[in-house]
Amino acid sequence: MECEASTDVQELQAQIDKVCKDIEFQKQALRNLERSKSVLQRQLNTLRDPIARLPVEVSSEIFLQCLPPRPELGVHRVPMLFLHVCNTWTDIALSDPALWATMYIDPKLCTDGFEQASERWLQRAGVQPLHLSTIATIDARIADLLWRYSSRLESLELAGLSYKDMLSDRPYGSFDCGPLLGGAPPVSLPLLHTLSMTGSSSLEFSLSSILQLLSLAPNLVNVVFRDVMIGLDVDESTPVTVLPSVRCLGVEDNNQYRGTNQHRLLGYVATPRLDALIVYQPDVYKMLDMYSLFIQRSSPPLRKLIIRNCSDAFKSLNKYISLVSSTLTHLDIPSASSICLKLLESLAQPSADLLPLLEVLKLGRVYPDDWDRDGSSELWDVVLRVLAVRRVRMRIFRMTFALNVPEIPSAVMIAFKDVMASGMDIWIESTWQEKDRNVNVLA
Repeated sequence: MECEASTDVQELQAQIDKVCKDIEFQKQALRNLERSKSVLQRQLNTLRDPIARLPVEVSSEIFLQCLPPRPELGVHRVPMLFLHVCNTWTDIALSDPALWATMYIDPKLCTDGFEQASERWLQRAGVQPLHLSTIATIDARIADLLWRYSSRLESLELAGLSYKDMLSDRPYGSFDCGPLLGGAPPVSLPLLHTLSMTGSSSLEFSLSSILQLLSLAPNLVNVVFRDVMIGLDVDESTPVTVLPSVRCLGVEDNNQYRGTNQHRLLGYVATPRLDALIVYQPDVYKMLDMYSLFIQRSSPPLRKLIIRNCSDAFKSLNKYISLVSSTLTHLDIPSASSICLKLLESLAQPSADLLPLLEVLKLGRVYPDDWDRDGSSELWDVVLRVLAVRRVRMRIFRMTFALNVPEIPSAVMIAFKDVMASGMDIWIESTWQEKDRNVNVLA
């Protein structure tokens, strides 16, 4: 009996082993079929995918247009997302270095593997000029990454903390070039074309660090400061930093409730080739003095002037303009308010002593009540006189009302049309009502 039982066990075990082999065989066959299906599906997707049917140059351009302003690391973010769709999309994404030339370095992502992921990203850019941005309170790892690629850095943006970041546990303080210039910084940033710094209520930029950074970029063309609080850690004996290639300088204050002192930068730089200047007017007299010295020191061939947060003091505004009146061709005052009438009256003088080369005039946030509380006749009269005096040279006149556009008499409308027929582009618009937004009432 025991012998028979042993034989039965062996036979059953042999049958089980055979069944297991059959199962494994079927599993392998299923895996082979799954692989075949996957290959066929990819081929079908390639035939159906409109991107795959396009020339690579066109597909690459479509991918470039999908880039956000600040591409970040992350498999679910463009451009890394393109690597996880299909082989065709991966090949397209990796074949275009320009797709990887822009990167936002978020300090929150500076965890294990950050350096390797960033290196892979930037290496995919090949020899493309780089456009990098990060939070200004950077740590040593980010600084090291910036310097390793400094010879290819074309634009650099250092931003303050957003309100959301300020509520988080992220540390903040002041910006200085300790981390940024720590170790062995490069002799220069040879390709740096654009430098942008944006402040916040929790961040102060060291003036000495700003000047040091500017001095490393001999070919810098565009420099923009927005809402920056500057720590004055230099004195009057500090030599002026000459920026020989800067063509556009912006010193903008967009926060009407919290003034900044970024205009102090103008006391320590010179821009002999400056073509466009964006300034603000928080403190008329202090700003005007600094601005005057800056213009006299630089003697730039300034053609474009944008004045933000313009006050009601036309006398000081007139001094602003007079300093560059002989070269200025483009004047833009986004918040003209009550200085508008006096400015236009000055521009309407037949002698045209003020801004004789003026080609473009843009006035924003104009209130009809600042002109004539009994009607708009004075408003349109002075506008027509300006256009008549400036008709030969002026190409663009744009006036944006903060409220509804005042009624335009038929005779005035005919006069506008006559000037427009001669080639001048005239815009009269309102931003008060949505239906009127950016609509030219003369069109």
